Amino acid sequence: MIRRGTVGAAVLLLLCACASPSSPASSAPPTATATAQQSTTTTTTTAAPKPYTFAISCGGKKYADYKAAWPDNPEMCSADESGGTAISPEQQAAMKAAGYVDGGRASVKSLGTLYSLCAETGGYYATPGNSLSGEQAAEASGMLMICPDFPQTSVVKANMKAGATEEAERAAGTRFSDGSYRVGAEVKPGTYAIEKASQGCYWERIDNKGNVIDNNFVAASTRVEVTIKSTDYTFRAEGCGEWVKS
Repeated sequence: MIRRGTVGAAVLLLLCACASPSSPASSAPPTATATAQQSTTTTTTTAAPKPYTFAISCGGKKYADYKAAWPDNPEMCSADESGGTAISPEQQAAMKAAGYVDGGRASVKSLGTLYSLCAETGGYYATPGNSLSGEQAAEASGMLMICPDFPQTSVVKANMKAGATEEAERAAGTRFSDGSYRVGAEVKPGTYAIEKASQGCYWERIDNKGNVIDNNFVAASTRVEVTIKSTDYTFRAEGCGEWVKS
């Protein structure tokens, strides 16, 4: 005989076992929110360096640049830096042609020299008949690179050419100044003259024993001439100037 309490408990247990367990509430996965970060790029523009510029002073008068001085035909000028921050490639090439050494403030000062020469339309380089030495010709070449429209360009180039011719004659022994020279080795035999006025010119031709073959003292003259023979050993001159073979 089964007791009612026992049967009721069993039924209760059976009902509990059959009942579906309650499922826990499913939680939605977190939604990842992407935050777009906008990057801002700042571009810095650096100004290109400007070539140096120079103001000009000639005889106490000041000019904004070398061209402004041309109408006054100055003979000697100076240049002062007036603007710019760097030596341009063109300016550097001009200094190289002039034989200037590059580097630092010295280069800027040397560059100013070329600008001052560009102002000197009445200067030595721009005066007809002034033959230029090798160093002077190099400087003049650099100057003309700075101011190719220089009014006396043709004169400067003629003086450069004359200087080159004279240098070649000196190297060949057919042009020489005061001094003592070994005939054949240092000066060539021939007739030589000094075309410019001279005062107190003395010359002598000497043999290989030191004896004077011929000599002359010219107190004042507009032209002095001498013939050096191949048999002469030495020729010596004082106070005469530059001899040129005829």
